Amino acid sequence: DFNRAEAGEHLRGRNVALVEWARREQGLLVARGNPKRIRSIRDLARRYPGIRIPRTRAVMGSLVPAILEQKVTGTEARRAWFGLVRDHGTAAPGPDALHLRLPPPDATLAALPYYAYHPYGVERRRADLIRRAAGRGAWFEAAADLTLDDARARLTALPGLGPWTAAEVAVRADLPAAHRRAPPPTRCRRSCR
Repeated sequence: DFNRAEAGEHLRGRNVALVEWARREQGLLVARGNPKRIRSIRDLARRYPGIRIPRTRAVMGSLVPAILEQKVTGTEARRAWFGLVRDHGTAAPGPDALHLRLPPPDATLAALPYYAYHPYGVERRRADLIRRAAGRGAWFEAAADLTLDDARARLTALPGLGPWTAAEVAVRADLPAAHRRAPPPTRCRRSCR
């Protein structure tokens, strides 16, 4: 329902299709006027045979962009993320003609000195936070298998990672276990019912 309300607010008056996908409703954003007439995932599959859009559960792939969005505009955050991917990411598998890039590996992000982030408009506080988080990348990735409370605790473990960042990561990475609440503690089970 959040996505429906958000889409309705931003896309008011436009003809859009809402597609059930990955346990949430997500609309497809297309070029102005929808010149390719894409109305559904089926249209994408016809136009691009073999397309795969899986739920990645990529915690770090969601955490780094969320950190980049702290205290700046969305345009500045996207510019920083695209610059990092362009300059420090790796080539994606598939045809070279597509020029696709994968996000930088955690080890690369952790090893970059803080000033290497400056050309992308990232000040030292966010650069250091990305470096610290990337240094614990595997630990953060394991949040995908935790309950909501444990995932939230893990995603807010570093100073600079708060509830907003944790919520953004949980939604973007579509953490399946994070959608379930932990059962109440044993001492509370009888009295809480």
